[in-house]
Amino acid sequence: MSATQNWDALEWTHVRRGVERKVILTAATTLQLVRFQPGHDINPHTHDFEQVAYILSGTLDYFVANEKGEMVAHRMVAGSTLAIPAGARHYGQNVGSEPVLDLDIYPVRRPELLPRTK
Repeated sequence: MSATQNWDALEWTHVRRGVERKVILTAATTLQLVRFQPGHDINPHTHDFEQVAYILSGTLDYFVANEKGEMVAHRMVAGSTLAIPAGARHYGQNVGSEPVLDLDIYPVRRPELLPRTK
């Protein structure tokens, strides 16, 4: 079954200082729109599936561990994409003076990203 959703109809959810997100789930895919404010807290992490990042606006350095475990910065601007391999330690850091909008695409359903109900 197909369904239309609109990012503008979704509320931003606080993730950590300076980071908010909106999430859309399909049967087998997760779309996550992330807003990184300048000076946000970083969160190096890994997960067991690939992540594709697409920058809509702003400038973000995406740090991804190479085969030796060294963190390598990838400068990303509007229109840039980056495939992050499953299991690779990574994080994004806003290096500009404006907010960054980053659309992350995961090939799995991630309901844990949805806002918690009160």
